[in-house]
Amino acid sequence: MLERENVFSCNTTTCLLFVLLLVMSGCATTLSPAAAKIKEAGKETVSECKYLGEVTGTSKVGSETAALYHTGKDKAKSEALEKAAKLGGTHIVWRPLIDARPIVAICDVYLCGETTK
Repeated sequence: MLERENVFSCNTTTCLLFVLLLVMSGCATTLSPAAAKIKEAGKETVSECKYLGEVTGTSKVGSETAALYHTGKDKAKSEALEKAAKLGGTHIVWRPLIDARPIVAICDVYLCGETTK
């Protein structure tokens, strides 16, 4: 008689990694079309653009564990980009990331192009 082989075996480390990957993929954010068009720039690049204001994005994800740090950083930046898009920005200049609880991403928002003259 043939014996069935256990095709789903999971030791603790493998299961933990699998769950961690699932959690990280569920935290990924997709930018709106307007936010995706915003360009990151240096201060010198936006010197002749119209300043629209400062926006911040925050994320509690990643502030407790190093494994999720980049997910939290990306989430905070995505939130700031969405706010920049609502202001009508075309370019942003990032300020230094604040690694705290929560993680904070801050940027200055500018409107660049022929419409600013």
